[in-house]
Amino acid sequence: ALPCRWPNLRRLDTFPFGLDSAVSDSNGEIRMRHGYMRHVRIAGALAAIFIAGAGAAMAAGPGYGPRAFLLVPDDSHILTLYGLHLNGNQTFDPGAVLQGSEIDVSVAVVQYTQPFELFGSQGAIVAALPYGTISGSVETPWSRFPTFEASESGVFDAQILAVMGLIGSPSMSPQEYAAYDPGFQLGVLANVYTPVGEYDADRILNPGSNRWAAQFGAPMSLNLGKSLLAPDLTTLELMPAVTVFGDNNDPFGPAEVTGQRPLFTVEGHVTQTLNRMIWVSLDGFYSYGGETTTDGVLNDDVQDALGVGGTINLTFGPAFSMKASYGEVVYRNDDGPDGRMFRIMATGAF
Repeated sequence: ALPCRWPNLRRLDTFPFGLDSAVSDSNGEIRMRHGYMRHVRIAGALAAIFIAGAGAAMAAGPGYGPRAFLLVPDDSHILTLYGLHLNGNQTFDPGAVLQGSEIDVSVAVVQYTQPFELFGSQGAIVAALPYGTISGSVETPWSRFPTFEASESGVFDAQILAVMGLIGSPSMSPQEYAAYDPGFQLGVLANVYTPVGEYDADRILNPGSNRWAAQFGAPMSLNLGKSLLAPDLTTLELMPAVTVFGDNNDPFGPAEVTGQRPLFTVEGHVTQTLNRMIWVSLDGFYSYGGETTTDGVLNDDVQDALGVGGTINLTFGPAFSMKASYGEVVYRNDDGPDGRMFRIMATGAF
């Protein structure tokens, strides 16, 4: 039998997966009978999809989503497929707002997450490639052509994200993960938006942005529960970030080059696990800045907006979960983003 210490364990039947094969001796140790490690492996797989999803809707206004940066067990491999619909005055390009427009963006995204260990802490690499359609009508300042209507389909800009835990983010085996008492977590991330999407300067709407961008953030969370697998886990999450933009040297219209100043954002979530299958979240997203330039001249269009929404996650088994989110802008200035978002995700761990 393999002994392991279970901190603060009072009742074995409170363990989320009901390990009836474990017994406790008088010293508080759990001695595992044959089959216990199978339960631990299932717990690890379930944990990977229970809280995974880093980079969900990575380029869109609603942000990364709840429980995107919590820990997962070592050797997790996470594949996420999701659909996202945006309606309003934004494109899929981060920070891109077209005032006076009515735009619909519908994309399907393939995303892969690979955790890694560095100096005892956990990090992850995330890659995402979207494909879909952008369509709508856009107002222009030209009296001869006051409105353009367009619809384009193709590959959108890909994203590559790296996140690294700094505090409260140890790299753990599945059995260590199941016994880990969470608390405060702090990490850093960098997300690069690569201009590989389809782009034509003669089109006012494009899947691609024809510019580089990079976001730098500090995801943090306070996790309240005996374990990240606890059936009553509560998380309080916050991520301040800044996105910087490269220039578009071949924009639509008469300009030679367009640019954008940094965009500052704060994303927050309050999540609550209701039972072994369901957790829910109240979501918020604030953005400020992102003033644009045309041929080096500022356009006096600083963005200021607040969006709120909600998420529900359903866990169907040890290797599969689904998550649905809705959000909309509830406050904005004249130049801020507007509209609503719906996202549905399917995540598998292997």
